[in-house]
Amino acid sequence: MSNEITAKRGDTFGEDVIAYSDDAMTQPRDLTGVVIACQGKHTTGQKITFSTTIIDAPNGLFRIEADAVTTANWPPGLYDVDIEFKEGTVVNSTDTFRLNLLEDITNAN
Repeated sequence: MSNEITAKRGDTFGEDVIAYSDDAMTQPRDLTGVVIACQGKHTTGQKITFSTTIIDAPNGLFRIEADAVTTANWPPGLYDVDIEFKEGTVVNSTDTFRLNLLEDITNAN
């Protein structure tokens, strides 16, 4: 995943992601039994939550997403975002990345 993702307010957002078990990113992490959460924090402090779905647990593939109705309520601007993996009592998070949410121009309210 890139260090910065750009999306439009009021649009459907979705990213397929592979979790890796090694720093070289060559071995997918088995996500069987893992609970994934993803949140972002706007520069104003407002938090946003993405839905997460494991697509292929043995191969580490999952999706983070938010529908158009949800993103329409998010203020444009920069968000620091991370993804959390919880397996039993062990919790790990990804490096923080940025979501740059732009104002929609066509059909904007």
